[in-house]
Amino acid sequence: AAAALAVAVVLRGSPAERAGLEVGDVIVQVNEQAVVTRDAAREALADAGAERPLRLTVRRGDRRLSVTLTAP
Repeated sequence: AAAALAVAVVLRGSPAERAGLEVGDVIVQVNEQAVVTRDAAREALADAGAERPLRLTVRRGDRRLSVTLTAP
């Protein structure tokens, strides 16, 4: 099984940074779609497009957080 999608880098000033994503967060859901593999996460992110806000559910340690990325 492919590894889950962990955030490897957060660019300064990016939508991810503004949303509060941190390196090491593991993306478990994109909008309403659960993602269990890196490929599934990539597809969900591509399908979501850039014009609408993107709701991510991430696992950070033993907590689950919801963050919203808005278009630049």
